[in-house]
Amino acid sequence: MRYITIILILNSFVFSQLRLSVHTNGKFYNEDIKSGLSLSYDKILHKQDNVKTGLGLEYMFKTDSKDLTYTDLSFNSIYIFLRFAYEKKWSSYLRFGFNDLESNELSSDGAALAFGADYKLNDNWHIEAGYHISSIDDNSYTRSMLSIVRHFKKKDD
Repeated sequence: MRYITIILILNSFVFSQLRLSVHTNGKFYNEDIKSGLSLSYDKILHKQDNVKTGLGLEYMFKTDSKDLTYTDLSFNSIYIFLRFAYEKKWSSYLRFGFNDLESNELSSDGAALAFGADYKLNDNWHIEAGYHISSIDDNSYTRSMLSIVRHFKKKDD
């Protein structure tokens, strides 16, 4: 997973957007997981008037369960995304991809799904709110996210 991340970043010399997110507590294997932070990168590959699609990566900083059954828990994802703008300042997003669970106790792969809304503060800064689901071995880790997003524009945008 780390090699894919490095290759994607090196191959896309210009950023499309970078996101810092705070996520709420969640449950995984019936354990309460503490809230935490994640960092995401999206590269827009195709643009139309109201629709953008592309690839993205998300790195979740390690967190623990509240009763410490799971320590250093992290879900890292690679996904495709679809962003649909339905008003000048509002848009919605859908992400679907692959996630990699890293923990001291577990290591496994699964599916990632996310959806939410984006509000455009100005051309460079956006705020997002969404619901993210990571599934591993018939168990899911769900959490609400609040993000600040920095968009980088190229000269031809």
